[in-house]
Amino acid sequence: MKVRVSRGFTLIEMMIVVAILGMLAAIAIPAFQKYVRRSKTTEAVMNLRKLFDGGVVYYEREHSDRQGGVIVPQFPGVGMNYGPAPGNNPCCGQDGDKCAPDPEAWKHPVWQGLNFAVDDPHYYWYAFLSAGVGQNSSFTARAMGNLNCNTSYSTFERVGGVTPTGEVLGGAGIFSVRPLE
Repeated sequence: MKVRVSRGFTLIEMMIVVAILGMLAAIAIPAFQKYVRRSKTTEAVMNLRKLFDGGVVYYEREHSDRQGGVIVPQFPGVGMNYGPAPGNNPCCGQDGDKCAPDPEAWKHPVWQGLNFAVDDPHYYWYAFLSAGVGQNSSFTARAMGNLNCNTSYSTFERVGGVTPTGEVLGGAGIFSVRPLE
């Protein structure tokens, strides 16, 4: 009976395996990082949806002044261009590269009117810009962030306006510039 001798891998075989693993990592790691950054952009999209919905509710609700006079329908903070909140500072360097929640940042009447606040650590800061009253009302909700902690920022915007019949309409979708920055 012949005894089989178990033999190990040669140095060349091991080097080939290491080279293949290195090439796979060179492809997979950047793709994974891009996937992670893309998943973080859902925060901006979801919060812009909340801002849009809050703007619609505010516009359609009746408002009055101190004397009881009816205020012409408008979006909150008309002409104020409020934001960014919680401040125009990147979240990089903070825990998990997220901005710490700041309850004080959301106490402004614009955010209160939109019923909007960010209570959890977040990647983006937000602005709400409104103009006009009645059928001339319009707004832009904006989210800005820096997901890869470089000098470029990503911007997401959702716009809204009012039709001649008084119906609030949003833009076709969310506009973005450098969404993975």
